[in-house]
Amino acid sequence: MRRTASALGKAFFYFMVYAVVSFVVSIGTMSMLMSRLAQEMTGKGHALDEMALTMRAAEEMEKYTAPVLLISGILTLLSCWIICSLRNKRLSEEVCLRRIDKKGVLPLLALGMILNIAVSFFMQVLPLPQSWMESYAESTSVLSGGNIIMQWVSSILIAPVMEEMIFRGFVYTRLKRGMPIWLAAILSAVLFGAMHGNLLWSAYTCLFGVLLVWCFERYGSLAASILLHMAFNTAGEMLFLLPALPAVVIWIAGALSFILVAVLLIWIRKQTDFQKQAAL
Repeated sequence: MRRTASALGKAFFYFMVYAVVSFVVSIGTMSMLMSRLAQEMTGKGHALDEMALTMRAAEEMEKYTAPVLLISGILTLLSCWIICSLRNKRLSEEVCLRRIDKKGVLPLLALGMILNIAVSFFMQVLPLPQSWMESYAESTSVLSGGNIIMQWVSSILIAPVMEEMIFRGFVYTRLKRGMPIWLAAILSAVLFGAMHGNLLWSAYTCLFGVLLVWCFERYGSLAASILLHMAFNTAGEMLFLLPALPAVVIWIAGALSFILVAVLLIWIRKQTDFQKQAAL
């Protein structure tokens, strides 16, 4: 019982590092926006309406989603490095970041990209309420606005590294010290999904979180889940750029993607089994 409590406490601590940094950066950005908008309103001789000011700041905040994520990610990584340094620990060792075999890189990248296509297809054909789909589209569209370079750096580079370090590197590895691996995988995946906010987004990222743990365990390195996560997000950014496709193309791509995902999962399992046997 004490071991479980200790594991939960350590996992919660690192999750809170991420949550607090994200909150502080968001609040700081919101405060600066409100201050700027207030100055603009008073400069034009308009009376300050607190409600209207807050609503305008919230609308403006959507344009700063990528910079906020970028700054939050960098500060979270820096915070974790400082914590490890104060404890005389190496960050890479604390999160199990090890080099993986070059033969494992391509299957992981392919799996991530094809999996995103499969998820996108699944979202298209599911008989979900229109309000759910509209809410999901609105949530994802916020991330696709603003400066495209900052958006891609944030989504493809910083977010995968930071999220994998927190949810697989720290949260999952701490949880599994005090409970069965399957339970640690589910709990870390639920936390990972919940932080995405939107219901549909949270649902599939929760399942994705379980897959990320699986890859982490198969390769014995956080590098595996980072590569998978990067590829998944890259495909998502690329799909945003595509024009509307004919239904027949979507169905063919969707069907093929599910088959390829299954093939790649089997390939990765056999490849990592062979590597483990060769290491004995």
